[in-house]
Amino acid sequence: MAGQNLAGPFLPETTRRLVRLHGGDVRFPLKKRQLGLHLDKFTEIYKGDEKEKKDALHEVIQIKGCSELLKNLLARREAVLEVMGACRVEMKTAGPLTLHISRAGAWENAGICLHPVYGFAYLPGSGIKGLVRSWAETVWAREQENKKEAWNMMDELFGYSPNSQSHKFSSRRETPGWRPDGILPKESSAAGRLIFHDAWPKDWPSLEIGISNNHHTGYYGGNGDGPGDWEDPVPVYFLCVQSDTPFEFAISDRRPCGDDALKKASQWLIGALQARGAGAKTSAGYGRFSVAGSPKLSVPIALHSREYELELVSPAFLAGANQDLEDCDLRGAALRGLLRWWWRAMYAGKIGLKDLQKLEEAIWGSVERGSPVSLSVRRISGGPPQPYTKNEVFLQSHGISSAGGGQKTTTLGLYYTTYGMAEKGDKRWFMPEKSHWQVVSIFRDTWWIESAMKIKITADEVEQQASAALWLLCRYGGIGAKSRKGFGSLEDAQVQGINSWEDCSRLAEELAAKCGIQIAKQEIYGPSLDTALFLDNIRTEWKDPWFASHMIGEVLKASATKSLEKRDCPALGMPRKNADEGRFRVKRHASPVLWSLSRHSGGKLSVRLVTFPSPKLPNANESKEILKEFIEQVKTEIGWRGKKSGPTTASQIIEPESAYTSNRPLASGDIVEVEILSERTKKGKLQARHIESGWDGHIMDTVPEDVNPGDRVQLYVQAVYAERESVGFKWTAPKKSQTRKSQSGRPNHSRGRGRRRR
Repeated sequence: MAGQNLAGPFLPETTRRLVRLHGGDVRFPLKKRQLGLHLDKFTEIYKGDEKEKKDALHEVIQIKGCSELLKNLLARREAVLEVMGACRVEMKTAGPLTLHISRAGAWENAGICLHPVYGFAYLPGSGIKGLVRSWAETVWAREQENKKEAWNMMDELFGYSPNSQSHKFSSRRETPGWRPDGILPKESSAAGRLIFHDAWPKDWPSLEIGISNNHHTGYYGGNGDGPGDWEDPVPVYFLCVQSDTPFEFAISDRRPCGDDALKKASQWLIGALQARGAGAKTSAGYGRFSVAGSPKLSVPIALHSREYELELVSPAFLAGANQDLEDCDLRGAALRGLLRWWWRAMYAGKIGLKDLQKLEEAIWGSVERGSPVSLSVRRISGGPPQPYTKNEVFLQSHGISSAGGGQKTTTLGLYYTTYGMAEKGDKRWFMPEKSHWQVVSIFRDTWWIESAMKIKITADEVEQQASAALWLLCRYGGIGAKSRKGFGSLEDAQVQGINSWEDCSRLAEELAAKCGIQIAKQEIYGPSLDTALFLDNIRTEWKDPWFASHMIGEVLKASATKSLEKRDCPALGMPRKNADEGRFRVKRHASPVLWSLSRHSGGKLSVRLVTFPSPKLPNANESKEILKEFIEQVKTEIGWRGKKSGPTTASQIIEPESAYTSNRPLASGDIVEVEILSERTKKGKLQARHIESGWDGHIMDTVPEDVNPGDRVQLYVQAVYAERESVGFKWTAPKKSQTRKSQSGRPNHSRGRGRRRR
């Protein structure tokens, strides 16, 4: 805690007495504290509140350490390594690094490995040795023709102790081991030649707060609940080292023999750090390293891997624990969670919940079982992140017209789809369209284990499962916040053998059948491709994804008012403030409607839509009927809105092509001829009737005093209420249109000009 009394209750009594001898209530500023001591002794005891834990961790990362001290220490270390003839390798973190998060301390799963004397983050040599040895035995040794010679060399370099090899033999494991059964160590024990030194940072490493956000605690806890969109996420915060932090690794030989042992070990080290990573959460992309100066991660040919590039079609609201500029990026853990979500959708309608849990554990791992899918993510182009703000300059830059004349109007479509991204002064950051990430996935064999039955799932099959999930994510989903409203849409992934969602469903059936899992229609317990409703590739003339998002918001608003009861709004994932007024109550539920954008000819955008009927909105059958009706309304709305060749900006409203024509529905921004009616609203507003359609509506703003019932004038359409055949009109043009000349055939209402009276 900032300013904590050092003689307080966090230290032993003997230490407190020493502190009192030197000033009693002395306080040390954060910048002068030793990080490890502060983390262990001067922070609040963790009481289970993750918000308080995050606040305390935020204080920890403010301690920056002493760069001058580290410089002096590195000079001493370099002299020692030089004398020992160590082979040194410098690498940078290619993503966040976290290790020893479960170390003993006041907090659960929030520690990090810090030097016990100096307090900077480092990698212990023991862990590095284990990582390199695993790489040599499971990757390098497979490629060697003379297996006995290879294993004898590894035994010599790494050493061994009694029974330390027993778990590696196939004959002693439920699933195959990796050491050949006939090749045994020469002796019962031997010390290895290689010394793996601790890896120290080249600069004092900055720490950041990482987040693990479990959205399905009930499902993973095994309490019988399905992985639905109505569970509350449970964030867990921890410490990690930032990306692009340089570390120096060193290996020395205690018994030099004039061979290439150090060179070979350094190659193993580089391969292991790039492909597998160090520390915790490596399957989610943590702990990866890259060779200094290399923009991309590389993987040895010996591993079964696949590389993809993800490109944004629309901006993505990305964030980590702090939701600020520094962590606005795609994290491997977030991508992995999205892939698991789409993978479950492939199976949810086919197999039972218990079988789904077991199969998901086999493919994606669990707290007790490692995953055969390991992925890492690195941004290779795009950015920097940009702030999202609601202002006229931003709207105009994307051709979106806000209400004119200073009058209060309905919410803009863009504000509808981005609700929560710029509310109450909070600033959210987004990655712009066309940002690219490199995704490297590594796959290995895994096993379906059911009682005494063990069925091998090959690395090829694991890749097919993960790639199908990626195909679905890129085609129908998105990354980041508001991805269900079209933000964070990705270019289609090219996956061999996958051209439709039916192909993904077929892959699921094949793997389930191989594992002996009974395939049968299931009750809905989560989003399922088998019950989903699709609306694919509606082409539009839009090119700007911000404008497209605005139009999607307008479609959502229009659809919500067309033939839908109040109870239907929550069923569509729309604002739930009216939920209590309907026949059912919605506590929390992500939208069952997923919008996404893609590009077609000339850079124009297509709209895709997939909806998942929910058992809780209010039940599966009723949810399906509501979503069917909604899709039909979307077809109509997108059908005519998407024909607009350009955005409706304030400067374009008065252009000739903005005029209303009878071959399409009315839209906001149209200029139409109306007749002034004698009736007024309860608030005294004049009413008018659209000549072409016969629809009535009131005039929202002030009308000149010389306007009388029966006059025919041209007005602007402010809002359309198709379900009740009504229109909201405005007399005054948007601000930037008021100076236009009336000869364009559009109204200029200064002094009443531009009106035609009967």
